[in-house]
Amino acid sequence: MATVTVHRILLNNRCFKRVTLNELCFINEQCPNNAICNYAARCVCPVGMMAINGHCQPSQIIYCKDVEVLVGYY
Repeated sequence: MATVTVHRILLNNRCFKRVTLNELCFINEQCPNNAICNYAARCVCPVGMMAINGHCQPSQIIYCKDVEVLVGYY
């Protein structure tokens, strides 16, 4: 029987290792808060969020319309 710890999560009677951003994943629950497991099986921040100190935080990026270009943002 597998032991569930703070470094693992149990889902459907299977244990999954918790991972950090950009690491391989199988399910969203493995990823840090606010992150998702993407189509390439990596934990990433969703659109509108960015990685800050290993966590997904709301992005300060100003989004432009399709017919606009953002200039001078760093």
